[in-house]
Amino acid sequence: MYRNDIMNCIMRRILLICPALPDDMPYLRQYLDYFEACNILYDVTYLDLGGENIAYPSNYYPFSLSWPSRATLRRLIGYYKYSRFVKRKLSRGNYSHVITMGIACSAFLSHFLKKNFESKYIFDIRDYSQILRIPLFRKLNRILLKHSYMNVISSNAFRNWLPSEMDYTLSHNITKENLDKGTMYSKTINFAEPIKILTIGQIRDLETNLYVIEQLSDNDKYELIFSGKGRILEYLETVVRERGYQNVKFTGKYMKEEEDGIAEGATFLNVCMGRNMISDYLLSNRLYLATRMKNPLISLDGCYQAEIINNYNLGLVVTRGNNLSVSIEEYIRTFDANLFLDGCERFLNDVRADVERFNMKMDAFVS
Repeated sequence: MYRNDIMNCIMRRILLICPALPDDMPYLRQYLDYFEACNILYDVTYLDLGGENIAYPSNYYPFSLSWPSRATLRRLIGYYKYSRFVKRKLSRGNYSHVITMGIACSAFLSHFLKKNFESKYIFDIRDYSQILRIPLFRKLNRILLKHSYMNVISSNAFRNWLPSEMDYTLSHNITKENLDKGTMYSKTINFAEPIKILTIGQIRDLETNLYVIEQLSDNDKYELIFSGKGRILEYLETVVRERGYQNVKFTGKYMKEEEDGIAEGATFLNVCMGRNMISDYLLSNRLYLATRMKNPLISLDGCYQAEIINNYNLGLVVTRGNNLSVSIEEYIRTFDANLFLDGCERFLNDVRADVERFNMKMDAFVS
């Protein structure tokens, strides 16, 4: 390596701008793993809305914000304040590259990044944002997309609502380490009763989680398990308690390293979601967890994730409004383990190819 190349490697320092707690962003790990493997220095800023005071390394910089309301205006003010914090950090630090994540979180940085880091930042999108309904923020989003080095999306279906003339790179919500573990993991799939249906991670969708509970409650064939946290949990727990359902359990928040063990004890993973601009196009973390741990999935039809499940034979897609218990029993009766396991392998292999393409682009980004 020439002297100039060595000096360039030494001088590279990257700021990652996070819209939430790092613990709630599993896709962050793939960036950190890459930089650590390449001995590239990085810092992380993140938005702490809950005041959880989680201990992170010294190169993590929190911006704490009290956010009791879900009103759009209050959210925008919060993101604006966070953007000012990030701009100060970028102005004072010796950063060569930037990775900014989330549409709403990044919008207020659009002109700053265009001016100071054109083609030296990555814009990472993992969800649809309601602020895109506002013309001004659609314009700011377009600026971010146009002047970035790379626009990262976690689902190819996002192309349905993003500007079609831009380039996008797919980056899955899974690390290479977990991909490798998934390929090596095997288990015998059986449907012994009680059939354990697990909802794990962020518990968000009230309507569909109530649907699953009401369809399968007080049926001794099933045990429903909710592991994780979410704003609707308290309401779900109240419904279960008041109605006296005996086969529904809430196990609460868990450590990330416990996730595989929790999934291993389940029969199905529940990825049922309502119809909206977010749910219709995403690929959830549970999709990757289920294919790694060899748990068939249960999804409702009409969304991109259901298409993936059908295309790779990863589980059961239920027509909305149908009896869930009857659909599960029919799926079990006709279950083909070889077809399912082959689908898991094909899906993980296709994801691995996407990961390799993403890493090649990361090589070019930091070179």
